Amino acid sequence: MMSSVLEDLVQASTVSPVAMREVLARYLADEIEVRHQPADPTDGVYPAKTLLEALAQREELFTTLMPDYAETSRVSGDGDEITVELNLTGTLPDGTAIDVRGTDVVLVREGRIVRLTGSFDAEQMRPLVQALQG
Repeated sequence: MMSSVLEDLVQASTVSPVAMREVLARYLADEIEVRHQPADPTDGVYPAKTLLEALAQREELFTTLMPDYAETSRVSGDGDEITVELNLTGTLPDGTAIDVRGTDVVLVREGRIVRLTGSFDAEQMRPLVQALQG
């Protein structure tokens, strides 16, 4: 079943973030452990619906803030882990170019996604976070 999750994520990565979210929705366990590296106060276990809503809200925020927002990804797998290398780009209203790279590691057990561990460069994220705060 891991190969199905991997194959579907690889295919969705060539389409759009919405396609990626749809694949996640299909394979998420009822509850997902969410972790960040470094650790974040939002780390914890969440219902699948909550995670999907958060991903949709993030995309809506980013596209509102940066009309040229784009997200690309490259997906690979090794054992029960799938690695999604992400690149978020766009231009803030003040003209600041955003180019954030990160990695999500997806853990699959019995054909279901049970954990997501994300890591993004804090310095690359700083201008985007500041714009979102204010």
